[in-house]
Amino acid sequence: MAIGKRPVPMIARLRQRLEELLRQRPREPLDHYRQWMRSRALGWAGLGSDPADGALLAQRFVETDTTTEVSARAVEELLSTGRTGGRGLRPQNPTDLRPLTVLEAWMLQRRMLLMGAAGSGKSFTLARLALALLDDRWQGLGRRPEAMPLGSLPVLLDLGGYAAWLARSSGPGSGLLAFLRQELAAQQLTDVDTALQAALQKGEAVVLADGIDEVAEAYRDPVAMALLALEQRFPGVAILVSCRSDEPCALPAERFPRYLLAPLTPVQQRALLRWPPDEALGDTWPPEPLLALLEKPWLALLAGNPLLLATMARVYCHDRGLPVEQAMLLERLVDIWLWRGRRAEVGGAQAPILELLAGAGLGMADLRRQLRRLAFEMVTAQLESPAEGQATLAALSEPPQVVARLTALHPDADVRWAEQLLAALRRPGGLWQHRQSRIGWVHPLVQEYLAGNYLALDAQLVATVSRLVRRDTGWWPVIRWALAYRTHVLGEQQLAVALAARLCPLEYPEEPADWQQVALAGEILRIVGTPRLLQAGALARDVLERVRERLVLLVEEGRCSVIARAVAGDCLGELRDERFADTPEALPAYFRQTLDTGQGFVRIGAGYCHLGWPAGAGSGSEYGNDEPLEIPYDYWIGRYPVTVAQYAGFMAMGGYREPRWWSAGGRTWLAQGFETPAHWEQQRRFPNRPVTGVCWFEADAYCRWLDARLGDGEQGTGAYGLRLATEAEWEKAARHGDTRRFPWGDEDWSPGRANLAESELGHPSAVGLFPGGGSPLGVQDLIGNVWEWTRSGFQSYPYDPYCNQARDQVPRTVRGGSWDSRAGTAQATTRSALFPEARLNDVGLRVVVGPRQQYF
Repeated sequence: MAIGKRPVPMIARLRQRLEELLRQRPREPLDHYRQWMRSRALGWAGLGSDPADGALLAQRFVETDTTTEVSARAVEELLSTGRTGGRGLRPQNPTDLRPLTVLEAWMLQRRMLLMGAAGSGKSFTLARLALALLDDRWQGLGRRPEAMPLGSLPVLLDLGGYAAWLARSSGPGSGLLAFLRQELAAQQLTDVDTALQAALQKGEAVVLADGIDEVAEAYRDPVAMALLALEQRFPGVAILVSCRSDEPCALPAERFPRYLLAPLTPVQQRALLRWPPDEALGDTWPPEPLLALLEKPWLALLAGNPLLLATMARVYCHDRGLPVEQAMLLERLVDIWLWRGRRAEVGGAQAPILELLAGAGLGMADLRRQLRRLAFEMVTAQLESPAEGQATLAALSEPPQVVARLTALHPDADVRWAEQLLAALRRPGGLWQHRQSRIGWVHPLVQEYLAGNYLALDAQLVATVSRLVRRDTGWWPVIRWALAYRTHVLGEQQLAVALAARLCPLEYPEEPADWQQVALAGEILRIVGTPRLLQAGALARDVLERVRERLVLLVEEGRCSVIARAVAGDCLGELRDERFADTPEALPAYFRQTLDTGQGFVRIGAGYCHLGWPAGAGSGSEYGNDEPLEIPYDYWIGRYPVTVAQYAGFMAMGGYREPRWWSAGGRTWLAQGFETPAHWEQQRRFPNRPVTGVCWFEADAYCRWLDARLGDGEQGTGAYGLRLATEAEWEKAARHGDTRRFPWGDEDWSPGRANLAESELGHPSAVGLFPGGGSPLGVQDLIGNVWEWTRSGFQSYPYDPYCNQARDQVPRTVRGGSWDSRAGTAQATTRSALFPEARLNDVGLRVVVGPRQQYF
C-alpha cells in the first residue's frame, strides 16, 4: 500500500464487488420492465432515451410544491413515522410555515389527485418521481421518504391512451390491468405480468397515472371506475393521478384528495433558468433581464408555468423582448417550437423543416394552415359525443393519420417526405410530443390556439361561433383564442364587439344557455380590454355596459354552473365590478340592483347569540359554551370579505409606509421589509376576489386606515369605529342569533352554497358568487372562500370577552373555513387558531363597525 494513501474500508470493497456482480448477472424480466419505464419517463419529460438524460433530468429538476401551506415540523413527524393523513397539518406558527411538496402530499395521502394548469409540470413531475424510484436518485426531491420501499416499481399509465384503447375495446377485460397487459405484450414483456401483479399486491409498486383531463367526457366515469377498482384490488399501492385544474374529475375527493400544483416561485424560476435548454442560445443565456420583466402581472401568471417559462426565455433571447398581448406571445411560442423542429436531425442528416418545405415548393404558411386544420379536427373529434368522437380523436392522434394529413401538403403526395416532416416536428422540445402510440401537441394551449386560428379565419365567424357556443362549453377556449387572434394579431377588435353584442342581446336572458352566452361575452370583452373598448366608440361602450350589468345579475342570482359562474365573476372583476364604488376604498355601492346606502355594512341588532355547541354536542374546540351570550349593542358587519381592490386602495395610499396605522407589534413585524401581501402579483389580476396572504397585523392596519378614511380623518375618535370583528360578533352574524349550523339554516352544504373543496375551484372566488349561502340579512361568504381574521385571541370555550384584549403576540381566532375546507367540517361554529404573523393563501379579513370599547 502506497504511503499517504488511506486504506479502502471493507464495506466499500464489498459494495463495489456487489455492484460488479449485479452488472454481470443475467438480466431478469423486471430489468427489461425497468428499462421500458425509464424510457417512457424520459419521453414524458421531453428527453431522449440516453441514460445520461436521466442524470440530466435529476440535475435540472426543480422540486414542485402544492398550494397547501403546512407546518414543516408536523410534516416531518408524520413522514418519519410513516403515518398517513394530511388534514391536520395546518400551521399556526409562521416560522414553521412552508408549502407542502408534491412528494410529501403523495406520501401522506397515498392516493391523491394532482391538479395543475397545462404545462405546469404535472407530467414532468410524474416522470421525475418514476426515475427517482427506478434509480434511487432523489436529487431535487430531498430524500427518499420512509413510506416508499426501496426498489418500488413505478407503473406509468397514460390515461388518455387508456381511454382511446377503451374506445376500441369492450367487455369485462377492459380494466387498467388488461390495458397494462396489452402494453406489456407490445413491448414483448408478457413474462413480467405475474411479477408486476405480485409487486402491486405487496404494495411494492406505485401507480403514476397521467392525464385524466385528456379523457373525453363520455369515458371519464369508466376511467375513474377503473382507478377505483385498482385501488380496491391493491389497497397497499400508492396512486398519484394528474389532472388539469380546470377540468372536472369523476374521482371522489374523499378517496383522492385534491392538491393544486403551485406556480413556480421567483426562486424556482431562477433555478429553472440556470440551465440553457439548448446549445443554440449560446452567450445569450442566462436571460437575467427577463427575470425583472417577469414581475409584471401579465407575465407573472405565465412565468409560474415551467414549460411556458422556458419557451418565453427562448423568445426573449432571440427577440430581446416579449410581446405584450398573450395572442402575440403565443404566436411567438409556436414559432419557437417550430424552430426547434427546424433544427432536427432526421435519419442522421440535417432535414430542417424549412428545407423540407422549400423542396416541395411550400413555405411555413402552408404548414401552419395544415396544422391549424388538424388542430381544429382534433378539437371537433374531442367534443363529438360518445364513442365515435373518442375513436376519431384516437385515430387523429396516431402517426399514420398525422402522416396522411401532412402527405396531403406535398404536391406529389410523398409519404417519405411527410414522415421526415413529422420526425422533425416530434424532436424533443419541438411542436409535437410522442406518447406511446399517440402524438400530441407540446402543450394543450397549442391545439387550442391553432384551432382558434382556424376558426378565426372563418368568413362567417360570428354566425359559426353563435352555433358552437350552444353545442359544448369545450369550444370556449377555441373561441377565445379565435377572438384574441383577430383582435391582437390581425387588429380587428370590432368583430369581438359584434360577437359580444350577439351573445348578450338587449333581451333579458331566460334559459341557462342564454346565461352561458353572457359569461362568454364577458370573456370576449376581457380579451379586448376595457381601455380599448372605451376608445372604440359608442357601440362598444354600450355593449360593455350591458355585459357588465348582466354579469352582475349572473353572479348575484347564481346563474350557470359554479365553474362557469366563477369565470364570469373573474371577468366582471377585470371589466370593473359595478357593485363597488369607483373610489380608493371601493366599498359596495349596489346590492342586488339596489343602492346600498350602508356602503356594504349590514346591521346586526343587539341581543343573544349562541357560540359553538353545548358540552358533548360538538367536537374539538367548538363545544363547551353552554349558555347564550348577550351582545348589548348594535353593530354593522361587512357584507363581503375585504377584496383585492379594496386592499389595493390601502396600499396605493401608502398604507405600508404610514406607521400610525400599525400597532406596536405590527410595526415590529413591518420592520422586516414587507410591502405587499403574500402572492400579491397573482392576486392583482382578480380585484373582486377576497384578498389573502395578509397577516393579523396587516388586517388590523387596514381597519385602522379605513376607520380614518370613513370618519373625520383621525383614527380612533368617536364611540364607534371600524375594526376586525370579535369572535362573538362574527358568529352572531353567521348564525343569525340562533343555533343554526350554517348561515342559510340547517340544510347540508350543496354546490350553490359556498366555495369549499368540493366545489373544485381550487382558489378564492369573486365575493358574493354563492347567493344561496348568504345569511337572512344578506351577509355573504361567511362559510368558505377564505378564513377570516377576528380580533379575538384564541382560547377554549367557555367564551370570555377578555380574549379580545389579547396582546399582539397571542394566537388569534380565524373563522368560516375556506376554499380548501371540506364541507363536513366548515360550519358557522368552525374555528381555528393562527399566530398573528401567519400569511396564508386562504386567509383574509372582514370589517365591522362597532364600539371601540366594551365589545364582546
